[in-house]
Amino acid sequence: MPYFRAFITRARIFGSGSGFASRRFSTSSQEPLLCREVVTLDPTRVVELGQRLINPCNLTKLTIRFPLLHANHQYQTSFGDPMPISHRRIESAIRYNKLPVTKEFPTNRYLKFPESAKGFLYFHRCDPILSSSIRFRICDDVTLSSFDSGYDLKVPPTDYGEEHTWEMPLFAVALTETYRPLLQTLLNDGLVHQSVIEPLRDIDLESPAHVQNLLFSIDQPFVMDLSQTAKLGFLTAKGYSGKIQFRFFACKRALIYPFSGKVRVRLVLSDRPEHRKNPSLLLQYLDILTPVTRVHETDIIKMPVAGEYLQRSGKLWSFWLKRSDVGRRIAQTFDIPL
Repeated sequence: MPYFRAFITRARIFGSGSGFASRRFSTSSQEPLLCREVVTLDPTRVVELGQRLINPCNLTKLTIRFPLLHANHQYQTSFGDPMPISHRRIESAIRYNKLPVTKEFPTNRYLKFPESAKGFLYFHRCDPILSSSIRFRICDDVTLSSFDSGYDLKVPPTDYGEEHTWEMPLFAVALTETYRPLLQTLLNDGLVHQSVIEPLRDIDLESPAHVQNLLFSIDQPFVMDLSQTAKLGFLTAKGYSGKIQFRFFACKRALIYPFSGKVRVRLVLSDRPEHRKNPSLLLQYLDILTPVTRVHETDIIKMPVAGEYLQRSGKLWSFWLKRSDVGRRIAQTFDIPL
């Protein structure tokens, strides 16, 4: 998943797009909030349970009610946590896209849902399941055939032109008080088992929500700004690694970053002979997303090339998992024997 920087980097609960005119966002607290209903997050049951189309277009905030939870008097989750109640109704609220806070705009601002946003929320299952999410399917009516011919709501393109799907990551749904009705609907629908959620409950939401990239597998691709420190987090059924920083592209002494540009990379568990007794990670360049420019004269770091691995001081960069607490945390998270 892309994504997290919307609730997590890039990713995506609210997004962090750019390039939209001021008419697309609002800071007004007086904006009327339209209520809609969710009875299921299973697209195969929308007709059976009478799910209706949701139309949040031109809203910065959509308030959702849950009539089945209310009718069944489910005022607590399966874990005993109280549901958010407003006007004697179980409610949750979602937003489309959060804009970055700047000196010119020091308060939170949100883009409005686009005019095409007419459809319904559904659970999108991924492997591993912790990387799953709730998405918004744009379609003409509430039928499975219309769902199949529809498409997922997107957030505004990144500065390098990629479009990402609007989504609410499962871990955020599990940990956020406002989203408890959505979590319980997932459990009631049988889309997620309680045992999947249980290990997440000990995680501090603020921790994975504020890393640049949250990774669910060791080799999951992610985007790196060559002029910045990488702030990663690793989440599996084994637990959460905590925020881990890598200065892949910095010259150590002065912390000078010799390149500017953005690349897509992935970590690779090395199979090289010299790492058989010392499990190590390598960093591979997958794509060059924006032009890479050398801004400081140094030969410590080789110019990035798609398909090649990071090299420093003429040698292949590697990170020994045995050598530090950080490495051991990564190994434990992914059950890598040391």
